[in-house]
Amino acid sequence: MVITSYSDIYIEDSTLRPYQQKAKRDIFESWDKVDNVMFQMPTGTGKTRLFTSLINDINEFSKKNKEPVKILIIAHRTELIKQIVERLKEYAVPCSMIAGREERNYKLPVQVASIQTLTHPNNLEAAKKLKAQFVIIDEAHHALALTYKKLWDLYPGSKKLGVTATPWRMNHQSFLDLFDFLITSMPVKDFISQGYLSQYKYYSLKENSYIQKTIDEIKIDRFGEYSEKSMEEKMDIGSIRAQLLKSYLSFAKGKKGIIYAINIKHANHIGQEYEAAGFKTVSIDSQTPASQRDKYVDDFKKGEIDIIVNVDIFSEGFDCPDIEFIQLARPTRSLVKYLQQVGRGLRPTKGKDNCIILDNVGMYSRFGLPDEIRDWKKYFVGQKVEVNNTVSRYRNRGGFRYVDLSEGSEAMELILEESSNLLSNKKQSLTLEDIQKLKRVFEKKQTSYTYFWLLSLLHIYKETNSTWIKAEDVLIRMLAEAWKYVSIEGVQFRSIDKIPGMLKFVQNLFYFDINVNEKILCDRITKCMNYEEFCLLFSVLREVPYRFLSPWIPFKSCYDVEEKSVLSETKCLYRFSETYWYVIVNEIWKEYLLENYDELILFSEMSLKTHLKIYASSSTYKTFYRTKFKSLNQLAKAIQDRKNMPDVQFFCSKFDLPLKSKLIPADILERVPDSNYTIERNGQRYIDVKEGQWSLKMLEQIFAKK
Repeated sequence: MVITSYSDIYIEDSTLRPYQQKAKRDIFESWDKVDNVMFQMPTGTGKTRLFTSLINDINEFSKKNKEPVKILIIAHRTELIKQIVERLKEYAVPCSMIAGREERNYKLPVQVASIQTLTHPNNLEAAKKLKAQFVIIDEAHHALALTYKKLWDLYPGSKKLGVTATPWRMNHQSFLDLFDFLITSMPVKDFISQGYLSQYKYYSLKENSYIQKTIDEIKIDRFGEYSEKSMEEKMDIGSIRAQLLKSYLSFAKGKKGIIYAINIKHANHIGQEYEAAGFKTVSIDSQTPASQRDKYVDDFKKGEIDIIVNVDIFSEGFDCPDIEFIQLARPTRSLVKYLQQVGRGLRPTKGKDNCIILDNVGMYSRFGLPDEIRDWKKYFVGQKVEVNNTVSRYRNRGGFRYVDLSEGSEAMELILEESSNLLSNKKQSLTLEDIQKLKRVFEKKQTSYTYFWLLSLLHIYKETNSTWIKAEDVLIRMLAEAWKYVSIEGVQFRSIDKIPGMLKFVQNLFYFDINVNEKILCDRITKCMNYEEFCLLFSVLREVPYRFLSPWIPFKSCYDVEEKSVLSETKCLYRFSETYWYVIVNEIWKEYLLENYDELILFSEMSLKTHLKIYASSSTYKTFYRTKFKSLNQLAKAIQDRKNMPDVQFFCSKFDLPLKSKLIPADILERVPDSNYTIERNGQRYIDVKEGQWSLKMLEQIFAKK
């Protein structure tokens, strides 16, 4: 099947959630530019549902064009393959399974295959004959293994999509050898705040605890993970196992959930102790027969089993929303394993207020909280990123809650009471003084950055209604907002203002015309700019988000502002985290920003125009009448900006130009007499006005001439 534009395959799917719709559109658009795309979205947010809809779109496109298509879905475990097949059948997508001794039908358009079976020497010829045009890899963080790399040899011309919650490797290997581009979803924090993932309470060890020190002594194997033998020797002892049961009884008694154990022996020991305490407990591991495993899971869903102790079975692909607690009884050095495990408990369900996470092995001190903001793009390219838990610890500011379970036992501390917004403070409310501080931002002499920063932040917040906003998105929007001002004659940027130079850099980088509108500019920068170009372009803007907060926190250094802005008593408009490059809007400002959005935009724009002295050469109608603009579009905007000037109103009334709605070039051209148009050979009409010669005076001459 020949496809010239993959964006044309996209079909609006009302059954998808908004973020899934956006993700699907982004994937198709990315395939227009590159062949190999990786997509990141957290555990439990519907990755399988997303690529089921994507497959439906491809099949519909195939039927419409009456050309066959082959789609191959790859997974590495039987449970995942069966789960994918079941989901595809739910949505009436015909498919066949290539795994083990399962019956195969290569004629069907969709094949779901085990990577081990597909790449086995006995199956390579059949695999080549598939001629897959689309390859979707589930749990794609495994894709750097040699077996997966064979897919690129088998299907060199195919479009590939790798789907994962965690594009991370323990050895910090880059995915760029296989994938050209990473698409990221919104942070876990936003999924929780919007109700797509569950709230949680998180308990962990004190950093200086005996168990934490014991974990630090565990040996590391050649892969960089804790040695199983060493873990068993250190952790599978009575005194440490006793803490598991005690913490469960203290914080999660009566709740159903999953415990992650080191190995089969450890799992059996834990299961016996919980069973003896009166809880219906079973152990599942790789040696548990598939039929028995399925029965245990079914009984768990029905409530006939309270607790499942498992060994590396439910880290990936286990779909059971009514998990009420997760207990970590085995340490890991893998961020992937940690997030997959705790993510099993974040699926929301009716009657579930939150999930209790019992971190009995101190993973918080290594990886932070489950909804920590993580820079997946850096992990994707192989950069090593240090975990900063400062943000997390401030979430429960005012003192951690320490719980002494029994004399001589290990205390657990409540790290997070509720996974609500970082700056949430229901007792606080805005005062007139707080609002005046926002206006005070503009009282000092500023570069234009401050105005463009607020305008962009307000626009994005209004559009997304998300309190966690990528700084990258705000900075790109700044350029787009600035574009319409830079090209207006008479604008006076201060000599230290680097906005014009930055825009010139962008113009040369992407070769766009001077008259391109700001929306197209914004889209082009977002889609085309790579990480290095972005860092180079915005290095000069590093202090802008911090200096904006000066009415609340006197600026000494970026670090000082970042540390202080997290404190709720400052009541800052937002907190800026350079570690994660996110703007986090303060909860107490949410309603005010939305309710007063129009007034704030108007205030910001008028302040900006005054700052840029836009009216310096056009303060009177006489001056404006002769002021020349580069294009008719710019002149139309200038007229709209001055619609309150009596003489401008008279001019528009005289020639019947609309001012109640937005004035556009088409409104002006409609009123030009036919005799003033020049007709080209192809029949196209145009007005013979040179670039840079558009003015009210010129318009009057055109309108008057017959």
